[in-house]
Amino acid sequence: MISPERLLAGRDLTEPRPSPDGNHVAVVVAAAGGAAIVSVPVDGGPERQITSFPAPRPGRGTGGGCFDWLPDGSGLVYLATDGGLWHQPFPGGDPRLVARPDAAEGLAGVAVSPDGARVAVVADVERVLVVQLADGAVHRVDDGAFEFVIDPSWAPDGGALTWQAWNAPSMPWDHSVQVIRRTGSTPEHAVAGGGTGAGTVQQPRLDARGRRWCVGDAGGWLNVTCDDRPVLAEPFEHAGPTWGAGQHSYDVAEDGTVVLCRNERGFGRLVMVMPDGTVTELGKGVHAQVRFTGRHVVAWRSGGRTPTQIVAYDRTTRERRVLMVGPVAGWEQEPALVEPELVEVPSADGVVLHARRYASPTPTGRLLCWLHGGPTDQWMVDFRPRVTLWLDRGWDVLVPDHRGSTGHGRAYQQALNGRWGDLDVDDVATVLEHEQRRGGW
Repeated sequence: MISPERLLAGRDLTEPRPSPDGNHVAVVVAAAGGAAIVSVPVDGGPERQITSFPAPRPGRGTGGGCFDWLPDGSGLVYLATDGGLWHQPFPGGDPRLVARPDAAEGLAGVAVSPDGARVAVVADVERVLVVQLADGAVHRVDDGAFEFVIDPSWAPDGGALTWQAWNAPSMPWDHSVQVIRRTGSTPEHAVAGGGTGAGTVQQPRLDARGRRWCVGDAGGWLNVTCDDRPVLAEPFEHAGPTWGAGQHSYDVAEDGTVVLCRNERGFGRLVMVMPDGTVTELGKGVHAQVRFTGRHVVAWRSGGRTPTQIVAYDRTTRERRVLMVGPVAGWEQEPALVEPELVEVPSADGVVLHARRYASPTPTGRLLCWLHGGPTDQWMVDFRPRVTLWLDRGWDVLVPDHRGSTGHGRAYQQALNGRWGDLDVDDVATVLEHEQRRGGW
């Protein structure tokens, strides 16, 4: 029987970032003893710890924004638990404090400029700062028009900076915009849908041709767009809600190829879209933090039967190489590590409700209904030892996505507005009644 202590064992892997030459991948590794940035060769090989003290401040499992490489690969810049912005030489050497900007709630979203001279960072989710790497001078570059800002990103020539922004009472998944600050000009506000004002814009970027990239839901689904045109218009989400900094669910190669994380009602796939529109599946499972590097695509990967990994896919052969594994050894052999079944149930008002049911390999006729938080959130089919613990004890586990959950389009996610504690409760009860009628317990 799985012990509760095993749930806390192992390590958490976040934010894999390839080095500029594509030879190494740096990963933030958090465990009971603290956190560090560790590198591993992209072709496979031993891990090497890069940072020591002060420790980096890691993001959430599929988020990031803790560090960025210098463009020449000579080092990286990272946010530390002491509130400072530090420069760490690579492959090793003494760290140097660059600056400690005043931020009561902390810094997030490190982005080094293409010339390696400046670092963009967000303070307290309200100010976009640019820090000079040489002397630590700090100046604010947003105009204060928005109460919340996140995820700064530089244009390839360094002549512009872009970020996501929104104002209360909206949350970032209700309505947000892409702000662009070009050198010597005031910030521009680019809304989703080509100026309609509808939807949300997240993970904004600019390419070498000046085109605006983002994930936007003006078309009803969170799809990757280029200048407001979907790269792959489909009824699946290409990102999760903006719960924190550093989500990186898509990337664009120099030749225009796009890699994106697809969410198929909680089940994940990694998809590559060629410039001619050809779509290729690279791998199944929940993926995050995807980035191109030379002939590889590097990503964070997990699944119902897959303990958290850092992987590299060969873009040509689609061969997958596992570079790092987070959980302790042995989870892969657990019989209770299972893939769930998709459950779809019509509500009283005709809306199809969604859930996933994990069946215990040793059923006892008991069912545990586990609700995600949020309510704008979703538990995708990734590695969840706490679910496995109950499956191991004979319980089936039902994970409903009531209205308000992400992963099922904007209309489904927005349907809970004004009906919190009402519609979500009814939806969960409807799914449970369906499972009971079909002999679920």
